[in-house]
Amino acid sequence: MKFYSENLIVTLKFPQYVMNWLGHFLTDRTLSVCQSASLQITRSIVQGSDIGPYAFLVMIADLQPSHPDICYSKYADDLVPQLSPQAAAISHLAVSEYRHINDWSATNKLLINLSKTKEMIICRPGNRAKPIFPEQINTIKLMGVTFSDNLSFAPHAH
Repeated sequence: MKFYSENLIVTLKFPQYVMNWLGHFLTDRTLSVCQSASLQITRSIVQGSDIGPYAFLVMIADLQPSHPDICYSKYADDLVPQLSPQAAAISHLAVSEYRHINDWSATNKLLINLSKTKEMIICRPGNRAKPIFPEQINTIKLMGVTFSDNLSFAPHAH
């Protein structure tokens, strides 16, 4: 079973033996809880393992934005799409990017946890775009830094 594309080796500059080792690590895994019967693990990364965050980053390395005005921040098990002000003004672009991520996830047998999917729009007063997701937030903490939709440092300082 191959869990990566050939261009992933080129993109990440991993030697073939590293990809083979990781593929072997992720193949034929089982899970059992409290002496219950073992179940075959057919997808996903083992959460809580030391290699989990790195394996996830390898897994999503080929997920790229669909438009030049969009960039991604990827860390551990998080993906944060960021739209430039120009792209944010085009409301259909955000919807299109979400579909792009969703299609990529389905193709790669990954599930998006919609209960953890949040949206924050940073813009000038009066230019607020229509939200895409049911839950729109005013602040978000990324890598220990709290950002607010009005670019205030007050939430981070508290």
